[in-house]
Parts: sequence; C-alpha cells; structure tokens
Amino acid sequence: MTAPIIFCEDIHTNDDLISFREQTFILKEKNIYIEQLGELFKIMNPNLLYVDVKEYEKKKQEFIIEYTQVEKDKFRGCWVYLPWKGYFIHMLTPKQYSLVRTNRNKNLITTEEQDVLINSCVATIGLSIGNSIATSLAYNGIGGKVKLAEFDTIDTSNLNRIRAGICQVGEKKIDVISQQIYEIDPFIQQYLFKNGLDDSNLESFFIKDKPDIIFEVIDDFVMKIKLRLMAKKYGVPVVMCTNIGDRVLIDIERFDLDKDLPLFGGRVENIPEEILNNPDNTDILKNEYAVKLVGRELIPDRALNSVSAIGKDLVARPQLMSTVTISSGLSAYIARKILLGETNLSGSYFIKFSELFF
Repeated sequence: MTAPIIFCEDIHTNDDLISFREQTFILKEKNIYIEQLGELFKIMNPNLLYVDVKEYEKKKQEFIIEYTQVEKDKFRGCWVYLPWKGYFIHMLTPKQYSLVRTNRNKNLITTEEQDVLINSCVATIGLSIGNSIATSLAYNGIGGKVKLAEFDTIDTSNLNRIRAGICQVGEKKIDVISQQIYEIDPFIQQYLFKNGLDDSNLESFFIKDKPDIIFEVIDDFVMKIKLRLMAKKYGVPVVMCTNIGDRVLIDIERFDLDKDLPLFGGRVENIPEEILNNPDNTDILKNEYAVKLVGRELIPDRALNSVSAIGKDLVARPQLMSTVTISSGLSAYIARKILLGETNLSGSYFIKFSELFF
C-alpha cells in the first residue's frame, strides 16, 4: 500500500503539479480548498455568523481572496494524491485541516488537549476488532503518528465486524485500515508492520517513535505475553478489548506508571509462564487459555458453548459488530483519559449490556 503523495504551498510549485499530472494516472481531481476556506473562516469567526449575514459573507469572501491570491508559479494549500483511488485533491494545509476537522470536538476536548492528543503516537495490534479501534482514534483526532500491526487478509466472514466491503475481500487488513485512516486525515504519519509482530521486529516497534499507548487485540497468546514484557521494559500502557457476545471486557495495564504490574492484572496466575515454556502447545490450548484469560464466570452461555463448538460446528469464535463498535468508542475515551493524564488506574472493567438495558 502506497501512502498519499502530498504537495504543499511554499515547498512545491505549479510546475511540480504539472509534471505530476503528466506522469500519473488521475481518475478524478477534486477541489475542496475554497469550500474548506469557508469552513475555516466560519470557525475562526463564530461571532459574525449570527449577527449580520451580509457582513459575514463580505468578510468571508475577503478571507478567501487573501488565501487564494498567489504568484503565478505557486499555489496555496495542499494537493493530496490518493494512489488507491486515483483522486487528486486540493485541500487545506495540515494545520488548517486539523483545526477544521477537530472543531466539532470543542469544548468537549479543549484546544490544548487536542494538541496533546494529535501529537501522540498510538498503536493498534490486530486489525479485526482493531479496525474499528484505529478508525475511532483517528476520527477523535488521537494520534498524529499511528502504528499498525497485522499479517492477515480480509475474508468474507470478516465482514460481520470489519469496516470493509466485498471489493476488499482478499486484501490485507492493514492496507484497508491504513487507507481508511489516510482518507480521514492524509497527514497522519503511519508505521505499518504488515507481517504482524514477531521476535524479529517486536523491539523495533517500541524504539522508533515509541507508542504512547497500545491497543492489543490479537489471538496469538505467545505474542500477547511478549508484547507486555516489552511494554514493561519501555514503560508503555497496554489496553486490551475482549468482546464476548453482548459483553465487553476492557483490561488496562499501566506499565508506564508501574513496571512491576503482573501481566493481565494477575488473574491468570502461571499461564504466561506455561505458554512461554510450551509455545508449541499454545495453538491446541488457545481456546482453553482464552476462557481462563477472560474468566469463565464472565462468559455468557452462548459464547461459552461456541468455544466448545469450534472445530465441530464452528470455524472460529463468533463476534458481533455491535460489541466491536462499543469497544472502539470506549477505546477512544480510554486513550484520551490516559494521554491527557486524567487517570492512573490499572484494572479490568466489565460491561454487560443486559444489565444496562434489558
């Protein structure tokens, strides 16, 4: 997957745009720069909006003229090419775009808080449930740097919980989510680990642009443990979202505050050592480990029966998009609270929908 190609004012010229157009397949050019300038003016001058319509329109046009006047060989704003779509888009500069795109977060998220969030590095490992988590973070303006790790491709059976369509069946999950994030904000810096995480790249995942928070939603129990041991070493908080039918379990491990925290909140006793000492048995025992990791008492009967039916009547553990969606919203909330220093708690949090509704 190729990242967007970006041309920006004061760096590139019209000659650069002409040369690019001559050498590149462009399916569609889309100019939203003027429209976005109008939005930028509106959010910068909300006091004018409901006072004098004529005066507002006059000043808006003056503002647009100011930001479009330029020497003949130059341009204003940015031109962004999305290779996977063939779209060439004229739009605001990164700072202007961020200001407009996150404006409706104010004052639920203050300007100062938004700056902290957008300047953070967030990581999502596992891009089935992680697909919704990563996009939720992006929509909330959390993470100007994003790390994604996933090796798998999209199957048709994934379409019950992954934001994708039939045109993307067979494509790599990481490419699909990467494109989705770029289409939300093409200026986000992405680091893609297309083969997932393993012993050869795990430490490098932490070293360059160390993540400020990690969302872990993978099935590999060996890697779950190794990831946490590395997070302890580098002091990075880990959040795990587990969807169990119409229930959500959130585990928060603040290794950034306490590197001596027991893995998984200490509720799995010696299972981490057992898994690391016998990695070849992990695949055989993974369903048993999954039940122990969550806690048998928290799993509804239908979900528990589904686990025992895998390999007989079912090919994999069932999950629902409704639960995934709630997990992703909670993930953005948790990321915000941790990154803004509004909580220092570690622990497990269980949400049972039937106790909230019916």
